[in-house]
Amino acid sequence: DSIISGGIYRNYRVYVPAAYNGSTAWPLVFDLHGYISSALNEQLYSNFMPIADTAHFLVVYPNGTLMSGQPFWNAGFGATVNDIQFISNLIDSLSAQYNIDANSVYSCGMSNGGFMSHTLACELNDKIAAIASVTGSMSVLQKATCTPNRAVPVMQISGNADATVAYTGSSTSLHIDTLVNYWVNNNNCNATPAFTAVPNTNLTD
Repeated sequence: DSIISGGIYRNYRVYVPAAYNGSTAWPLVFDLHGYISSALNEQLYSNFMPIADTAHFLVVYPNGTLMSGQPFWNAGFGATVNDIQFISNLIDSLSAQYNIDANSVYSCGMSNGGFMSHTLACELNDKIAAIASVTGSMSVLQKATCTPNRAVPVMQISGNADATVAYTGSSTSLHIDTLVNYWVNNNNCNATPAFTAVPNTNLTD
C-alpha cells in the first residue's frame, strides 16, 4: 500500500496474520530495512511472519527514499526527507485501517534501519513504545539533539567484528558502548552491566 507524506509518495508492505479479525487491538511492529535494501528484502530476511502468527502482532515494512540512487532512512544524517513524519503518518494511517494498540507500537531495524529506530526513540517516542537495533547505531548529530523526555526501552545487537557499522564507531556514528551508555543514563538503568554467556549452539548459521 502507499500514503503521501511530506508531499512524497511512500509505499510499504504489511503482514497481517490470519488470526487477526479486528475484534481486539493488536501490537504493531515496524521492521526497517538497511541502506541499499528494501521492504521486501527486509521481510524475507528477518522472517517475522511465523512469530507474528503466534504472538499476534502486525508487521509493517516501509520503504525508505533514495539517496545516491539507493534506499535509505534519514536517521539524523542531515538529508531533507522527513522520515520521522512519514513513520508518524503511517502509524495514523494503519490505525485507521486496523485495530492497533496505540501503547504497543514498536520499531526494529537492520543497519540503517537500526539507526532509524534510534531516531524514532529520540523523536517519536510519543507513538513508539520501544525499539531494537540490529547492527545499527546512532549518528553523532542525532545524539546531540536527542531529547526523549522519558525512558525508552532499547535493545542493541552488535558484533565487534562488524566491518560496515564499526563497534568502535566512526566520525559520524557512535561507539556502541557510548550508545548503550546513553540509553542507560537516559533510562536510569543500573550502570553495572550483567554478563550472560550464550553458547554457540549452531555453528552453521
